[in-house]
Amino acid sequence: MNLSFHQLTNASLLSERDLNDLAELIWDTDPYIYPAMFYSRSDAIIILSALIKMAAPMFGPQHLFVCKTNNEIVALILWLYGPNSCSLDLIKKVASENNIVLPPTIELSFLEYFSDIS
Repeated sequence: MNLSFHQLTNASLLSERDLNDLAELIWDTDPYIYPAMFYSRSDAIIILSALIKMAAPMFGPQHLFVCKTNNEIVALILWLYGPNSCSLDLIKKVASENNIVLPPTIELSFLEYFSDIS
C-alpha cells in the first residue's frame, strides 16, 4: 500500500469524524504524556479536537500532515520544527468550556514534557 501524506490546510472545514480521528491519532502518538494530561481518552479527544479545529499552536494545520484512504484519515504526522508553542492556558480554557476536569498532573507533565521538546 502506498500512503501519501498531505498538509492539512484548513482544520475548521474538517468533519467532526475527521477531527475525532485526528485527535485519536494524536493521543496514540504518546502513551505517556496524554494520559498524564487528561483523566480519560474521551476527555483528550474532545480537547484535542477543539484545539485542531481552532488551529491552536502546535495543533494547527502548519504542523499536521494527514493520510486518507477511502476518505478516512488513517495516519498522521504531527511535525513541529522550532520552539514549541503549545499553550496550557488554552488547554485549560477548552477543558473549562467543555466541563472537563483536568488532573493535577497536567501542569507538571506539561511543563516537563513540552519544555523538553522545545
